[in-house]
Amino acid sequence: MEHRGACSCDNSTGDGAGVLASIPHQFYAKLIKNKNGIDLPSAGEYATGILFLDPITHTQAEQRFESIATENGLRVLCWRDVPTNSKSIGEVARSNEPLMRQVFVVPNEKLDDEEFKRKVSQRYFIYTLVP
Repeated sequence: MEHRGACSCDNSTGDGAGVLASIPHQFYAKLIKNKNGIDLPSAGEYATGILFLDPITHTQAEQRFESIATENGLRVLCWRDVPTNSKSIGEVARSNEPLMRQVFVVPNEKLDDEEFKRKVSQRYFIYTLVP
């Protein structure tokens, strides 16, 4: 995409793009069972998200995330590395590429759908992570 300088100084580093998609429950259920031996709950009874973390300090960030989740009645089921292919990204992007980790969380107790959505919403966690 060529606009507003979307191609950085190396002409191969873009400014990023995001796509919101539904959670492919069957794919994740099979993947998590095979890699972690964990049975995911039914669709709608867990939440997942991808965190873009510093490769050096990601363990501390994950521990902080888990602590905040626990404080808010949530439990982290597991983490997974998101597969990436860095061969086609620009040199600038590659030098700053984050570690992408996917997290799966469940409530510690039965919550209604709205309360669970509120607890796992991006805004809620951002405010809690960065007071």
